[in-house]
Amino acid sequence: MDNLAIDLANLLRWNPDGTPVDRLDLPEWFAPYARRLGAKTDDAALREQLRELRPLVRDWLEKLARRTGRASPGMLAGLNDWIGDVPVNCRLTVEHGRVVRQEQPAAHGARWLAAALGLELAELLTEYEPQRVKVCPNPLCRWVYYDETRGNIQRWCCYECGNRDKVARYRARLKKQTRRK
Repeated sequence: MDNLAIDLANLLRWNPDGTPVDRLDLPEWFAPYARRLGAKTDDAALREQLRELRPLVRDWLEKLARRTGRASPGMLAGLNDWIGDVPVNCRLTVEHGRVVRQEQPAAHGARWLAAALGLELAELLTEYEPQRVKVCPNPLCRWVYYDETRGNIQRWCCYECGNRDKVARYRARLKKQTRRK
């Protein structure tokens, strides 16, 4: 699933020592993301808007992944602040033979793009199956993803993380067995 809100959450990663790496500061990550938003690749105002919005997006996605119940009024208010300030134009288009409603903020600039991201998150919350939003259990990864498997059984974000986890558990079992002998 291609969702700009999930991708925004994933622009923050962690080093093996637990320190965060903000990929918004790295041109090789920020530039392609900005292009997907239709923005300039050196837009400092957009970078700051995204930095403000990301904790809210990440909180929403992690709450969905943990399945900890309903959203708090504060979380709803935070998202509504982001998407409520910008006037929206609605337009009907035809995609793949179906009539589709598209909502686009009417004003342009960094605030407009941040509101568009808020709308992406709102769409994920209302139009998709929120129980399919997951966070990779690998503590060095923590990648947010949407599980598109038929049975909603995907555990890791990718095969590499799953393999690392399996190898680590295998080595821990071996180490435990050798200590017993």
